[in-house]
Amino acid sequence: MQWYTQPYVTLNHVDNVHLSLEIPSAGRGGGREDAVITQPLQNIPNYCLGRVIGLVDTFIWIFFPALFRGPISDPYTQTCISRERFTHWYEEVLLPAMHAVIDDNNILQYVPKTHAIASAVSGAPREALAAGPVKKKREPLGNISSAHRKHFYLTLQARHLAALWREVQARASPFPEYAGMRLYMAAKNTKLTWMRPTFQSTLEDWRRHWDSAVDETYLDPEAAYIDIGRQLTPSDAGSDGRVLLWRRCCLHRLWRRRLQWSQLQKRLNAREGDGGTANEQGTRRSPPIRRTVYSFATLRDAEGMTITPSMGSWEYQNGLIYSQFYNLIKVPFDAAKQYPFQNRHIESMALDPSYLLDQHNSTRGTHAHQS
Repeated sequence: MQWYTQPYVTLNHVDNVHLSLEIPSAGRGGGREDAVITQPLQNIPNYCLGRVIGLVDTFIWIFFPALFRGPISDPYTQTCISRERFTHWYEEVLLPAMHAVIDDNNILQYVPKTHAIASAVSGAPREALAAGPVKKKREPLGNISSAHRKHFYLTLQARHLAALWREVQARASPFPEYAGMRLYMAAKNTKLTWMRPTFQSTLEDWRRHWDSAVDETYLDPEAAYIDIGRQLTPSDAGSDGRVLLWRRCCLHRLWRRRLQWSQLQKRLNAREGDGGTANEQGTRRSPPIRRTVYSFATLRDAEGMTITPSMGSWEYQNGLIYSQFYNLIKVPFDAAKQYPFQNRHIESMALDPSYLLDQHNSTRGTHAHQS
């Protein structure tokens, strides 16, 4: 594993992956101690622990549910860990665990001995920036943005990882702020890596790489799934450019069929002895399946859709976590998470570009976003 010695905000896990964690009582902020409270992963403070060697774009995060204090609108602020907390984590838990498990000075001499050293090394500017003229640098070296910093990492050998995690858990147990911490591994944007003509060939190729890099003994089968994507491209597309969109009527028909299938599975499952529509307290359960519709650029007849079964539904229990229908035209907008007519600075779209340029030049950008 390539271990990141420091947290990088841009690598925080902020995407909805349809998984949740229970919030320990230490992180409930005065709520009921006996109530079971869960939060989606993207709401829980976390940082990227490192990258898996041997798998494309596969990372490992560590989540701290006890640090959760409530939802915040900005996802990166929501998931960030304070410098003071991370310093304590690094110097009181992680670093001592490494010294206890990796009993080899040939390796340990590369590990930063304090958080300050690790921060200084990872905060060094990129070579291209450091070599450039000083007058072209718009900010001092001590305040370089994360975009200009190195993702400094050290390689941790596979033979140490299992014992290291056990030691980390043991050393973190006296501190309530680390209660319930969990590791999470995921890969994203791997479509082009594993795309094959058939599902069988895709699965075989992926499985070969997976088995060479991952020991499934340490995975939780109740919280692991493979995100399978099927891409539909017309064979007669030719060289002419086309934009293909999901039609609203087709997706609504698909939703109705899926809802009927879900209700049928629920009835069949209830006949086996554990079905029903209410819990033990007689209160109503959450809907077994729900959908979210995404309009595209205010078009009436084009949209995307996500279907999400509840955690207690038959589909979820049997491995169907969610279904998603979208078009590749969303990629340019999704990359920056800025969608048509949803930008908070949308009012500036009505202003003449030359006026905005004049404002930027006359105020050096101070009021550019407020104009």
